[in-house]
Amino acid sequence: MPIKLKNNASSFITANITSSQTSITLVSGGSFPTLLSGEYFYRTLEDTNGNVEIVKVTARSGNNLTVVRGQDGSTPRGFPTSSRFELRVNVASIEGGPYTPAGANAVSRTIQEKLQDVISVKDFGAVGDGVADDTTAIQNALDAAQGKTLYLGADTYKCTSGVQVKGDVEGAGATLMFYGSTAGGTFNSCVYQAQEGSLRNFIIDASNVTSCQAGLYVDTDFVQTSTCYYDLVIKNISNSDNTQAAYAALFFKSSGASVNLNSDLDIKIHAENIVATANGVIGDAGGSAQAVVVSFNGTGTNSRVNIHDCYVENVNCGPVDPDEDADGIRVFVGDFQVDGAKGSYVVQNCHTIDALKRGFKIQAQNCVVSNCSTEGVQQEAFGIYGINDVVQNCRSIDNNATCYAVYNKGSKIINCYGISEGFAVLRVYPSATQTIIDNCEFVYDAEVTIDPDLRAVVFLDNGHTQMSNCILENTQGDGTGIKFQSGTFDTSIDNTRIKNVEYGMSFVTGVGDVYIDHCVIDASVQGMQRSGSDSALDVYVSNSEINSDGPGIVFASSNRQGLLFLSNTRVISGGFGVACNGGSSIISNEIASDSTTEDGIIVAGKSDIMINGNIIRGFRYALDYQNTTNIAVMNNISIDADLGLAIKAGYTPFVEENNFAR
Repeated sequence: MPIKLKNNASSFITANITSSQTSITLVSGGSFPTLLSGEYFYRTLEDTNGNVEIVKVTARSGNNLTVVRGQDGSTPRGFPTSSRFELRVNVASIEGGPYTPAGANAVSRTIQEKLQDVISVKDFGAVGDGVADDTTAIQNALDAAQGKTLYLGADTYKCTSGVQVKGDVEGAGATLMFYGSTAGGTFNSCVYQAQEGSLRNFIIDASNVTSCQAGLYVDTDFVQTSTCYYDLVIKNISNSDNTQAAYAALFFKSSGASVNLNSDLDIKIHAENIVATANGVIGDAGGSAQAVVVSFNGTGTNSRVNIHDCYVENVNCGPVDPDEDADGIRVFVGDFQVDGAKGSYVVQNCHTIDALKRGFKIQAQNCVVSNCSTEGVQQEAFGIYGINDVVQNCRSIDNNATCYAVYNKGSKIINCYGISEGFAVLRVYPSATQTIIDNCEFVYDAEVTIDPDLRAVVFLDNGHTQMSNCILENTQGDGTGIKFQSGTFDTSIDNTRIKNVEYGMSFVTGVGDVYIDHCVIDASVQGMQRSGSDSALDVYVSNSEINSDGPGIVFASSNRQGLLFLSNTRVISGGFGVACNGGSSIISNEIASDSTTEDGIIVAGKSDIMINGNIIRGFRYALDYQNTTNIAVMNNISIDADLGLAIKAGYTPFVEENNFAR
């Protein structure tokens, strides 16, 4: 450390010195510090008349000193023999005093240098009583803290326009309370950032601003050398200007960003009361409300974004148009639909309440959303738009909306729960191929007063979906479990329970294959139905159980599109057991009913059918294959059929053997 201090150092000069003399000899110099190259100390000269001068000693050899005259505001002057030369408290010694941090390899600095690491708004005249206008003082402090840390202190600071941060800001619970018809500043925002820095532990409150577009606006196109951290409370952002949106916090990177494509952000924000004024124009820049938004509009970014432990409540844009965005947390990356796009995007441990359109809108590839929850949403709790996104361990409750909506390929919904009062709990859209749904529970919690087929717990609009280990139900006993809406399917449903619905599964339109294995269906009207006459889906059901108060499986259609392959399955019905198209096969099943007016397996008027190895209990006739051609009926056992084994007038058998009635 350059400056040296030593207690009780005092002596007298041995001869007169002039005002310009830089060499001084003392009676005894031994009490003063020994100096190495670059070191120094300050001492005070005083004569018998009380005249003083502070000098800087840069070298000592025994009693001989080399000095710099007139230091710390003093004036060089002559001093007579025997003038006092001693250590006294002075500003230069204090400010230049040594500060040595603890720890190996620490580097010593002056106390002044250490104090300048942290700057306080109080250093620039901020009052912090919530009454005095502290805007200028705060901005001056922020300017001075560029590249350093600004300390706010736990006070309330009145701001009458937006401020721009230029380094780290530590709030210790402070509140920045904004006032005005607009927030002013860049982007009509309360706090604007365009340089590296972390913002922690303070509140941004715009409750006294009529039109505010953002509580915090971060233009992320700045050089980063380390992670930027945001731990803030932002509330009462309201915008009456319907040409603008309203954001609690917007982290933005334009499509023309050139300084930094690879941001590193750690975001933890508590946001409340984010209200925009909808204008009825969907897709324009105005009218939407969003709480925490990361929007990187260009392509090629390889950013790391961690959004965690956020709480969002009350995000809406008024009643003009329910399709206007009102989202809790949104992540958008320009190439979210591009295979191989880079970046790491994580949303975890976040909770939204009454974000009226969506709790979470994810438009980033490979985004992981985990341990998040949402309630009070009107359209989508979790809207998943990116490629290969993962939603895991999440909950959606108390919603009049789709809980999980999947729009793009390769997404996974794992260990999630959803309950909805308004629409399908899960909807997989046509472009969302290769979707995996595993170990989830989906509940529709409302009566269905329209066509039950229009209110399903799960809507599948495409193929290549795999659902495993799930529970689907309607608490009111209405609607449909899974509705296969349209598209080309290569879908599997396994180890899944569908209960307390009118229709277990409904196949409307589409082509391709659906595989159902080790599933249990409990339905009051039909276990499975082909509700669309033009559905060309082939459905393979195996190792499952279907319980229906009405017919078990209804797959017959006039145009013979769509085949049923039923094997090793138990069908318990209150009406007929199974009706299917020609070309189907019914093998090694147990089909039972206590009805004496309906038949077990109905293939009347069809052709090219295999019925083999089934046990059929009850019914009027076990088998109805009247007017069929090329039908193979083998190894079937009928038990307690009211009128016998089969009604089969006018049929042309291909094989008919080893069938028994008991």
